[in-house]
Amino acid sequence: TGLLVNASGYVDIYKTEAKENRLIGATITAVGDVFVADSNFSDNRGITCNDDTCEDYNAYGYGLNVSTAGNIFVSGTTANNNYLFGATLSGANVAVTNSTFNFNGSCIERAGVESLIVECIDPTGQGLIGNSSGNTSLVNVTASNNELFGAKVQAGGNVTVTASVFSGNKSYTYFDDGDFDTNGYGLQVVATGAILLNADANGVGNTASDNGEDGAILIGQSTVTVSDSIFNNNGHSGGNNGLSVTATGGDVTLNNVTASNNHGQDGVNVTGACTYNVFVNGGTFANNDRYGLKIKLSTLVLDGTQTFANNVIGNFFTNSNTCP
Repeated sequence: TGLLVNASGYVDIYKTEAKENRLIGATITAVGDVFVADSNFSDNRGITCNDDTCEDYNAYGYGLNVSTAGNIFVSGTTANNNYLFGATLSGANVAVTNSTFNFNGSCIERAGVESLIVECIDPTGQGLIGNSSGNTSLVNVTASNNELFGAKVQAGGNVTVTASVFSGNKSYTYFDDGDFDTNGYGLQVVATGAILLNADANGVGNTASDNGEDGAILIGQSTVTVSDSIFNNNGHSGGNNGLSVTATGGDVTLNNVTASNNHGQDGVNVTGACTYNVFVNGGTFANNDRYGLKIKLSTLVLDGTQTFANNVIGNFFTNSNTCP
């Protein structure tokens, strides 16, 4: 175990390393706000072998675990190459900036560049987990090349993701007949409030590409807006989309979204609600295994010029006529 903190007030962690431990990098339990800056929680890994060859084993070791009734602020922090997860953050409001959560997992080949195709019987690796009763924001975050997912966010308020990358999250499970399936999605957001994926002041948006399953999964009870973001080459032969959106309580807006070369289903798949609209302004939807753009229940409103090409089933599908 590296660092254990139990505080009745606030916690400030600055320029701290909790690396190369077998079980825990750092666990912080607090009542007040928690600040973590310019710190490293990487390479925490341990196993117990269940047979002589250690082909059957249990994996241990995570980077950073924070639980508090206050707010959490993480900046300039790294949590890479842990067997279980990079970071789990549970608080009132969660803000993460300029941080990386990469290559977490027990059976990813860590070549330092990308994961290789290796069998993963029981994948464990998770990048970033954020649980907040209020709002969550991710700015310039990279959560890539993890086994199960890049980032998973659940919020009681609004969620904003800006200029971040969630790519290459995948692991492979093989079957006796020689076929295989892929695990690993880029980003999942479940929010009571509004969900916003947008670009920074320099026009840099979000990317969720080359994941084993969906690029991004957004589930909200209010509006969902995605701008200047890329969701390419996600999925395998299963029901995977570049971008999946479920919005039960507001309009969905897609501004200059690119969703191409996704395998299994659609470039963008939106399930809305009757009386709401899906606004699509510009965008590229090409070479997807089913539709480029699939809209269910909501009314599709196109603006500007869209690029549709070589989608196997069709360029777009909508069934808003089923609404009363």
